[in-house]
Amino acid sequence: MQRCVGPRDARGKVRRIAVTLVLILLLGNRGHAADNPTKPLTNEDIVALVQAGLPSDVIIEKIKTGKTSFDTSTEALVGLKNAGVGSDVIRVMVNPAAELKPSNMAWPRANPNTPEPCQVGPGGQALWLSGASPAMWYSNPDKGGRVELNYERGTVTHVGYAGFGARLLVLHPIRANARVDGRSQFFSCINPTDAPLVRFSLDTESDERNTSLGKTTPWSMSFHISEGDLVSFKSEKTPEGYFKITLSSPLAPGEYGFVPQGNAGFFAAGERIFTFGVD
Repeated sequence: MQRCVGPRDARGKVRRIAVTLVLILLLGNRGHAADNPTKPLTNEDIVALVQAGLPSDVIIEKIKTGKTSFDTSTEALVGLKNAGVGSDVIRVMVNPAAELKPSNMAWPRANPNTPEPCQVGPGGQALWLSGASPAMWYSNPDKGGRVELNYERGTVTHVGYAGFGARLLVLHPIRANARVDGRSQFFSCINPTDAPLVRFSLDTESDERNTSLGKTTPWSMSFHISEGDLVSFKSEKTPEGYFKITLSSPLAPGEYGFVPQGNAGFFAAGERIFTFGVD
């Protein structure tokens, strides 16, 4: 004898099917999560975080609290530095248990236990020449402390025709990662006479910053940055061995950089440009 299904029985059957489906979904998700644990951080992840503009302290906290799978070979560390990753982040990648000074610590200090800037390593080689330690910092007014100013690599190219033209230093993209206050003060291991401050011309179509490095003719070649691109500042060498750079006037919004000339014996032209922007 066939049993008639009433409205109440039908609702109960639908309810049981719904509960079963929910349980299947929950168990499936839990199994999926167990099969796909959190992916360890890699060198590429750190570069992506830096290029996205995340502060160093946030990236360091991410490293210290998560799983990691870093390549800390010499070549990989050089690659990280060239990609703009700061020394404080690289140090934690190499040794996650490393104790770091707060990023807003006033510097330099008289404490003899604090490493001095522009220090010299074994054999008399300045550590900043190889990228093993920072070469330049900036300090925003009203905030105190100091922040490492990373460098970019530029391309030196010739523009012109039939031997006449100019040599251009070109950087991509059009905006530098570091953004500073127009009244900032800078500290450098490089003599400012060998690394003048330049305001770059901007080409929005090519997404680039550039400045002239000199003119060329079939008979001669000059090496100098356009006078109109140079920014005035004052500098003094301190007893600690670094140069304190003070701007002659606040910087207008734009893209800037300290450009080593390649004639001081340590950097080729365009190899390291210490760049920043003012909004």
